[in-house]
Amino acid sequence: MSHCSIARQHQEAGHSLLTNACATTGLNLATVRLIKEHHGLSISLADISTADVRALAVINGGDMDDVLRSNAGVVKDAVCRAGVKSIEDLAILIALCRPGQSHLLEQYIQRKAGRAPIVYEDPALEPILRETCGLILFDEQFDRIVFELAGDPTGAFGYSSPEEAGEMRNAIKGKTAPEVTGQIERFADGCIMKGILTRSEAMLYFETLLESVGHCACKAGSIAAALLVYQCAYLKARFPEEYEAVRAAAMGVAPDAGAQGKDHCGKTKLASPFTGESMTEINRDAKLLANIQAQLPELIALLAETTSHWTYEDQVYRFYHHSFKVYHLQSVTQRIVEALRRIAPAGTTFCAEFEEIIQHGASGKDWKIEHNKQWTAHTRPFVEAFFHAKFFLEMAVKYGTELDEVPQQLPSGWAALLCPCPAPSSHSASCCIWDSSRSHGSPGE
Repeated sequence: MSHCSIARQHQEAGHSLLTNACATTGLNLATVRLIKEHHGLSISLADISTADVRALAVINGGDMDDVLRSNAGVVKDAVCRAGVKSIEDLAILIALCRPGQSHLLEQYIQRKAGRAPIVYEDPALEPILRETCGLILFDEQFDRIVFELAGDPTGAFGYSSPEEAGEMRNAIKGKTAPEVTGQIERFADGCIMKGILTRSEAMLYFETLLESVGHCACKAGSIAAALLVYQCAYLKARFPEEYEAVRAAAMGVAPDAGAQGKDHCGKTKLASPFTGESMTEINRDAKLLANIQAQLPELIALLAETTSHWTYEDQVYRFYHHSFKVYHLQSVTQRIVEALRRIAPAGTTFCAEFEEIIQHGASGKDWKIEHNKQWTAHTRPFVEAFFHAKFFLEMAVKYGTELDEVPQQLPSGWAALLCPCPAPSSHSASCCIWDSSRSHGSPGE
């Protein structure tokens, strides 16, 4: 399996643990509306305290089955053993609960409890690794470590910035020591010039880095997932009646108290966060929104990576400076396309226009020296496909975050994902980026 496949598997597996919890993004927003109706309170999920005692009690008490429906036992057990005092603590455990990380999880728990020593290769690494008890768990930690040990801001030796160290991290993923001799020498030379490690110490520590790079997670993605879980726990702890009413409606469960449509106080219950229909009957627009919100942490993390310096600025720069590295942009576009396929409503495929763009610009074409003679013809499709895919990813994140229900008046970005449905009996929309019929009606305004 390639290092790209391994990294993708880790990201997808880590967030699949939380897929159902992430789906509560829409439920949380519906709960906020019901709280407003019942109590007149306007709550912003972005502004709630991240140190609420009751919310943390829900998480630490193991009352998480409906927050983490998928494989909840793994996280519940980890939380029970390690304890959670902050969003950061929860993000670390979420990253450690990915498949294949059980040995790291055990080390973290033992070290956090004081039952195993925490050893740093150098005191300079303690501020970087303190939060993870000395374990290299996040990409950002890896990059900072390499720069701290072997970096120089002037670029005289080693790595000129953590971002350049990140380029090294990507280069050695999935590789063995003999395959990355050049990187080993560069790291060792930088350590010697920095005066922190000897050559033998640097060579030995590089083996630790090489082992760690395969299990590093994106911290932004783990934090985003932890925030969603925490928000759900907060609403469950502070407003249990509204929380349970919305959850029951979303699952198609009849209210367990009061008259039909009313709670025991006589207040209106929310029929469903999805326009009153069951999960199997909601229209395609609502399914799209629900799918986006279910995978929002993964989409946010992917967008953050897509707009980073080395993925965005550097790759576009490579096109204009005729560098073969622009061919790497195809793999970024492919990852975005895979994410878009996962949020597509059932029974739909990409529309012909977008399919044609990605076929030409994200086919995995390899660089050949003769391409330099017709550089633009060969490489411009890479850039075009990337920007089209990035646009749809941006719109999915934007409206997955902003919308709590399908809007009647369509904002332009949301409309870009939708087009008028040809069926006259329904006002629901089919996907513009996706097409369920492969036929096209008249273009909208």
